[in-house]
Amino acid sequence: MTIKTARKWTTGLVGASLLLALAGCGQSQTTSPAAETASSTPAPAQMAAPAETAAPVASSTMSPAARTAEAFEATTEQAFSADASQLHALLAETKAAVAQLRPSLPAATAEQLDVRNNEIELAIQAGNSVDIAIAAVEGFRLTVESMPGDANHPQQVSLLDYAGFRIQADLTATPPRWDDTDAAIAYADGQWAEIAGQLSDLALRDRFAASLAALRAAIETRNLDVATTAVTLELDLVDELESAFAGQ
Repeated sequence: MTIKTARKWTTGLVGASLLLALAGCGQSQTTSPAAETASSTPAPAQMAAPAETAAPVASSTMSPAARTAEAFEATTEQAFSADASQLHALLAETKAAVAQLRPSLPAATAEQLDVRNNEIELAIQAGNSVDIAIAAVEGFRLTVESMPGDANHPQQVSLLDYAGFRIQADLTATPPRWDDTDAAIAYADGQWAEIAGQLSDLALRDRFAASLAALRAAIETRNLDVATTAVTLELDLVDELESAFAGQ
C-alpha cells in the first residue's frame, strides 16, 4: 500500500542491540488463524502526539480493491490523530470504495465490510479511537484477503501490515488488549513463515525475523513500552519488505 502518512502513533525505533537481546527470548513460532474481530474494545488511551490533518486516501485511477484497502488503511492510520469531521470523511471514502468493489466480491465478504463500516461509524460517534482503528484494520484485512497479491509484493506482506496495525491498536487500549496481541503476533508469524524463503535480501530477512522475535518476546512478557516500540519497527520494516519484493 502507498499511504504511510500517520503510521507511527508512537515515535522512535528500538536499537539493534535491544532487538537482538529480545530475539533470544520467546523463540517459539506459532501459526494461528487471523486475530479475532474486535468486540468490547476498551476506551482509547490519550495520545501524546498532536493531531495531524487527515491525508487524502486513494487515487481514482486505482483498482476498486486497491482503493478499498487504501481507504481502510488510511482510517486505521489516522484513527488517533484525525478529528471527528476528518474521520467522517475517511468513513465516506471506505463506504464509497466498498460500494464500488461490491460487484466483484462474494456476498458474505461485502456484508462483512458493511459491518466494519458500521462499527467505524459507531466508534466515531462514541469517540473511541481504538474501536475505529480495529474495525478499519479488519476491513483492510478482509479486502486484502479477497484480492490477488499485489504485482509488486506477495499478499502476505500486506497482511503483516495488518498484524502490526492490529497490535498497535491493542497496545493503545486502556488496559492493553494483551490476549488479542497474542493472536495477532501468531498470525504475523504464520504470514512471515509463508514468504521468508522468497526474500532474496538476506540481511532484511534476518532483521525482520529479529523484529518479530522482539515483538513476540515483549508481548509474552507484557512489556508495554518495549512492545510499543517494537511494533513501530515491525511496521517500518514491512515498508522495506514491500520495496525489496518489488525490486526482486
